[in-house]
Amino acid sequence: MRTVNLKIQGGNSSIASSVFIDNKKVKFKKNQYAAYDAIYSTEKDEIEISISKHLELASRLWWLYALLSYLVSIFGIFNPPYSKESSMINCKLKVKLTDNNNILLKVNNSINNPKAVEVVTNNEFTEIHNQIYVDKKIKTRRTIIKLFTILSWIAMVIIVINILAKRF
Repeated sequence: MRTVNLKIQGGNSSIASSVFIDNKKVKFKKNQYAAYDAIYSTEKDEIEISISKHLELASRLWWLYALLSYLVSIFGIFNPPYSKESSMINCKLKVKLTDNNNILLKVNNSINNPKAVEVVTNNEFTEIHNQIYVDKKIKTRRTIIKLFTILSWIAMVIIVINILAKRF
């Protein structure tokens, strides 16, 4: 049985929740240094680590979720704003295991850096893909939601003024 000590630095909790080893989700615990640690045991000599970051505005039913959260939050009053971040991470690695399997993954949040994740380990590894990119679709969808919110507030103000004008 081989044990892998996996550590993630630089990401937030959404990164830690989207890490898979051999297509199995890995549960991380936050340590005292704001990093995430996990211990994974396997019988294999080689593992595949997948890291991806997907935002809810990238999903197929984004409009339904946005509309429901807008209505439930009383027309957006209690709705938390969407993140201005529109960068997506797509990383897949193959790591050959040895006796000492300490793997540190440093997540880069900058678009200027061509690599999404920097891998620090003594093990031999192969990057299948490791990229960070800006999804223009998310920027457009965020703009649509803001426009919808502004137009709905303008419509509500017009309706309230109309109702008040008829009563007085």
